[in-house]
Amino acid sequence: MNILRNERSDTLYETIKELAKKRGMSISSLEASAGIARGTIAKWKVSSPTISSLEKVANVLELEVSTLIQRSKKK
Repeated sequence: MNILRNERSDTLYETIKELAKKRGMSISSLEASAGIARGTIAKWKVSSPTISSLEKVANVLELEVSTLIQRSKKK
């Protein structure tokens, strides 16, 4: 199920990239830690993530999914 159909997914990507960088992680290491396929997060520039994948990323970043979404809306 995609949850961000009406939001710009590229801002979500940029938010996640920024948060990962602050934690000393690359996007690929974040994907590995979250147990999602390499390239998944980059695809979020043009499509919406699934709830499951977004939850996994949020867990690695130690954030709530709602926090990720709110931060991406501010950009």
